[in-house]
This record gives sequence, structure tokens and C-alpha cells, in this order.
Amino acid sequence: METKIYIVLSALYFVLGIISVCNFTFKDFGLKSFILLTVLLPITKFTTNFHIIFQVSIYYYFFIGVCIIFLLKAAKNNINKKVLQGTTIVFSMLFFYCIHFLLFVDKNSVEAINVLKDIKPFILIILAYFFIEHYKERLSKILTRKFCNWVLILNFIVCSVFFYLMVRYQIHLSLTDDPYYKFEETRLETLGAYFGLFYLLFLILNRIKPKIKEVVFSIIPLLYTGNRTLIFAALLVVVIYFLLRASIKRIILFFSIVTVFLSGLIYMVLRAAEESPLFRFKKLLEPEYIEYALLNRFSPFIDAAKSFNFSEFIVGKGLGFVFFIPWFEWRENIKNFNIYIDNLYLTLYAKFGVFSILFFFILFMFLNNYLKSKTALFYFIFILFISITNAFIYQYNFLWILLMFVIPFNPLLSKQK
Repeated sequence: METKIYIVLSALYFVLGIISVCNFTFKDFGLKSFILLTVLLPITKFTTNFHIIFQVSIYYYFFIGVCIIFLLKAAKNNINKKVLQGTTIVFSMLFFYCIHFLLFVDKNSVEAINVLKDIKPFILIILAYFFIEHYKERLSKILTRKFCNWVLILNFIVCSVFFYLMVRYQIHLSLTDDPYYKFEETRLETLGAYFGLFYLLFLILNRIKPKIKEVVFSIIPLLYTGNRTLIFAALLVVVIYFLLRASIKRIILFFSIVTVFLSGLIYMVLRAAEESPLFRFKKLLEPEYIEYALLNRFSPFIDAAKSFNFSEFIVGKGLGFVFFIPWFEWRENIKNFNIYIDNLYLTLYAKFGVFSILFFFILFMFLNNYLKSKTALFYFIFILFISITNAFIYQYNFLWILLMFVIPFNPLLSKQK
């Protein structure tokens, strides 16, 4: 059943992708459908069996159409300068580590699938370049305030209904055989939550006052995720933004509002039921838990680093390197060796050494190519913060997050022309 659903949805995304790049009168329908489908489908961790096979998520198939377009442009030497520069830097770093892999890595110590997993983030960045460069003008006409508000409302309804079914009937346990979800707090982190988050951030960073309904319909699905790092990263960006442009009176007012908000949040957290997503925030009030959680997350890297030689501290272990994760022992469906740990800095350092900083440069360059410099800096701060507890570039949502960073929302356009 899972494979059939995967095939059907993949075929649907592929068709939408082809329609969106052809000169049909309804080509914008293909693009709008891609956004709606990706936001509203329950593409989340416990539905992995339905939307990922061989590390390829269903929504990746939409990009086949735009890849064909850029291959044709490349054949005619007609590639945009931004795309050419961005992809060249990405390919350069990837090429260097492919050579490193061929010359210095023991092929018997790595699996081919893990090498491909390390290559995948580079490919996804290139796909993001292709997507934004080809669709940005059409997206600025499609992503009107009216359209985005309808997407937010629909996402709120779908997420709320699905979350209710999870709490009331534990529907998520029937969709996965991973025992992990039997013991963790009930959480729902779909791609739709990122749409709401970045739409709200776009309004704030562009000095556009969000409507109350936009705030509500963006924040509630975000709370369903129980993703503490994601929420705090967004708050950090907003706080820094307001502090940099506010007068003393506004700073005082801002901190007063934040104090009231945090007080309300702490009250909700303290009263949260054990199975609630907010219950995860309760642990952050315990210093012992924070110390244990950080040391526990980083321990696979510390254990791995003990075997590094001098050159590996400089250039890393290379593509395909994996960490031993001792707490995966009880999860029979997951291997004890994993391609990443819950810290992007240490994950990339283990693989690429000091050159891992180039990957962050690649991300910043992508942001800076399509955003105002200040906005790019704010989003880069967001990336730096979530990287502390999340190696998000290895997740199915990485490509979607890249798009949400630079997608041209157009709330000043009330409706399509």
C-alpha cells in the first residue's frame, strides 16, 4: 500500500512539474497545485514509508520538469549568472570531496547509500536554484495575500483535524511501525508548518503588519510540531530584527509584550499534558536536562573524533562517513550507524573538516542571491541557530525550507491580475 501511494503521488508531482514548465494556458495551475499539495499533504516523519523511497521524497519529482529546462539552457549556453555562480561553487566543493573519496577513503568502510546521502544536499541546493530562477516571476503573481491566506486556513484545518485524530485515535501509530512514536510526545511537523512560519517572517521582515488571522493560522500549526529549536530560532530572528530598528520606547514595549507572551507560554507549558507537544518545552526549564541533552546529542561525534588522525581533523573523514548512535539499539527498523547527528556543525566537520564552513557559505550565497542583504542575514542567523540541534540538510524537508527562505511572497498584491 505504501509503495502504491508513493508511486501515485510521485506521478502526480511529475505531471504537475511538466505542466508548469510548458506553455499551456493552465501552466500556473501546475505551480499552484504544487504549492497546495505540498502544504496540505501530511508529509512528515511518521509517514516516511508513504513519501520517501531510496531517499527520494515524492515532491522532488516536480523538479524534473525544471531540470529539463535548465539542461536545454545549458546546451545553448544560456544559464543565468546567479545560477551559474551558485551551482559552480556547489559543484566545486562536491567535486573536491569526490576526488578525496576516490583517493583517500577506504571504500570497504563505507556504503554507497551513505555516500549518496552526503551528495544529496548539494544536489538539492542546485534544484532550489533552478526552481527559484525559473518560477520567481510567476510565483510573485501567484502568492498574493488572498491566496496565501487561503493556504494558511486550509493548512490550519488539515493540521488541526489530523492532530486531533492523532491525539484521540492515535492514527499516526497505524501509519508507522517505528516504536519511537509510541513513546514520544504527540507531534505533527508537516511541510505546511514551514509555509506558515516563513510567510509570517516575510511579513515581519518586510515591515508589513500581519493580520490576526495570519498570526493564528501560522502559529498554531507551528505549535503542533513541538519543534523547540524551530520556534526559538524564529523568535530569535524577530527579536533581533525589532531590536535593530526600534527606539528605546519601542524596545521597552517590545520586551513588555515578549514578557507577557513568554509568561503565557510558560504557564501553558507547565500545565501541558504529558502527550502534548508543549510538554517538550517543559524539559527546557530543567538545567540538568539541557546539560544531559546536549552532551548526549554530541557524544557520537566525541566518540568518532577519538579515531581521527591529524589530516582528518583538517579535511574530515569524507563522503559516506557515519556515526554510531547507541540509542538506536532499541529501534529495530533503524540502523545503529547514521549519516548525521543532531548537530549540523559537528556532522559537517566530521565529514569535511575545516572546509565545512564552505557549506555554510554556499547557503548564505543562495540566500543573498535572492533576498535583500539584511533579510539574507536574518535567515542565515536562523540557519546557524537551528543547526545547533538539527542536521536539517539531511532531512526530507531541506529542499522545501530552501524554497521557503527565498520564495517571493507578494502580500501587497491582494489578488491575481
